[in-house]
Amino acid sequence: MKNNTIAVILLASGLSSRTESTIPKQFFKLSNITLFEECLQTFYNNPHINYILPVINKQHLNTIQPIIANYSNQPHSPQVLPYCEGGNSRNQSVLFALLALAELDPTKVLIHDVSRPFISNSIINEVINNITNNIGVLPALKITDSCKEVENNFIVKDVAREKLYSVQTPQGFMFQEILSTYTNSKNTYNDDSSYFLENKKNKVKIVKGDMKNSKITFPEDLEYLKKIVTNQETRVGQGIDIHEFAENTPLYLGGVKIPYSKGLKGHSDADVVLHAIVDSLLGTVGLGDIGDYFPPSDLKWKNASSHIFVAKAQELIRAQHGTIINLDITIVAEEPKISSYKLAMKENIAKLLELSPERINIKATTAEKLGFVGRGEGIYACSIATVQFISKKQ
Repeated sequence: MKNNTIAVILLASGLSSRTESTIPKQFFKLSNITLFEECLQTFYNNPHINYILPVINKQHLNTIQPIIANYSNQPHSPQVLPYCEGGNSRNQSVLFALLALAELDPTKVLIHDVSRPFISNSIINEVINNITNNIGVLPALKITDSCKEVENNFIVKDVAREKLYSVQTPQGFMFQEILSTYTNSKNTYNDDSSYFLENKKNKVKIVKGDMKNSKITFPEDLEYLKKIVTNQETRVGQGIDIHEFAENTPLYLGGVKIPYSKGLKGHSDADVVLHAIVDSLLGTVGLGDIGDYFPPSDLKWKNASSHIFVAKAQELIRAQHGTIINLDITIVAEEPKISSYKLAMKENIAKLLELSPERINIKATTAEKLGFVGRGEGIYACSIATVQFISKKQ
């Protein structure tokens, strides 16, 4: 084992009961990645880290294992270790993780809660650089608000704030020292530094924390942190498509087969609604139109189902950390009558884009006998897409 190896324990086994959500907070998403992965990425990209040990709840194994796999078996440091199963409490989870690391025997260890997903490299480095024998380190923020002790919703006394700090993670220690205090303690504490201080030889130093490193406990905490750690931008894209009718061809609109005597002429399935949607989505990312990705000259797309095109547009939006907010679709056709199929189209489009049906609106009208649509020669569709893009502030 080389000298000065540094391991990170990532605590991610909580059930998030206080968020009142069916999804644990570590799997909430920002920029299309989970908060767990947001946190993992930061430590993974820090050049001082040698090992990362995720601590998880086996109930979440199917969700978290594919994320861990993306960072495992890479040719460079740090090494993301196989997960450690958490315990019934935070302190038990930390103990299990420390024991799991004992064979590797790193020089230093950082213990971090993924409920603080926006940890910065500057804090990580400050913690690492200040750890020495018998000196633990943690980030902290000085409390500036007036403080009161409260019982049953009534203030009972003032609390002097001059010496008060709110502490954060990661908390860092020499590995053997924190392992010893955890394994020998018969007490239960809220954080790692309290175990460390049971050994009277030990001291804990603070370094400056960061508001962005705040803990997510309630849903509103995430909304607050989104505002201070991200840039949000809303873009609108428009798409239109026109197809003429063709004999002996099935008619597909919005992915739904419509019973009618004619279908639409096209290289693919000629779904005029889905084609308009694709172009409106591509418009939000400034990436051309459907023909740039699926040219009619390519035989591969002959009679292809248009859901393939929708999936590609969604993939391009996600690559730029976009989230589709809503679609407003207008179909102009003299025949057939569209109204009775709008709900089925809405539900199918929602399924394709993983949206709530309430975020999709479909309107149908005629051309009042005017133009090619009015003469019953084809169908026109228009889609307006609204997409929100999120990027991390530098």
